[in-house]
Amino acid sequence: SVQHSSTERPVCLACEGLGDDVYEVGAGVVRNGLVAPVKPPAVSEHEEDLGDADLCASLYTPDTVIDLGPTSQFTGSAGARQLVLDERHQEIVGRCAHTMGPFVIDVEVDGDRATATGYVRVYISDPDMRNPRLWRIGYTTFELRRAGRTWQIATRLSRSLGADDGAELLRAGFAAGR
Repeated sequence: SVQHSSTERPVCLACEGLGDDVYEVGAGVVRNGLVAPVKPPAVSEHEEDLGDADLCASLYTPDTVIDLGPTSQFTGSAGARQLVLDERHQEIVGRCAHTMGPFVIDVEVDGDRATATGYVRVYISDPDMRNPRLWRIGYTTFELRRAGRTWQIATRLSRSLGADDGAELLRAGFAAGR
């Protein structure tokens, strides 16, 4: 279940009129414990898909930890930029689509922290854009920290389907959201 203090919820301009149980968390909207992604006002597409390292880094805390598996680990703002600038990622910029959710959200009652756990999928296409396909599917957990009227990602853990610790990541995140 989602717990929150009604006086501390960030304003969600895209949620007006949707009810008191709807509020903004990062780039998503929480309703009934699940997050529906929404686009931040200054972003027209997903930052990673576009290869915008600075905009991507702005979503993360300065001391962030990004752990996408044994060969993809990044820390701090520089690491968040490197996530996008990494050679493996640059090879697919402009022909990839990251989709995430649904998420289970756990928000501290009077705190500035939240955890979102769910699924992540990455689709890529051949350079001629004629063969889109699922490239990666896995589990992800975001630990979020309130930053003014929005939230930033303090920790991002992702594991591919079938990874030794993937199911545990999902199980722990879903248990926290109950």
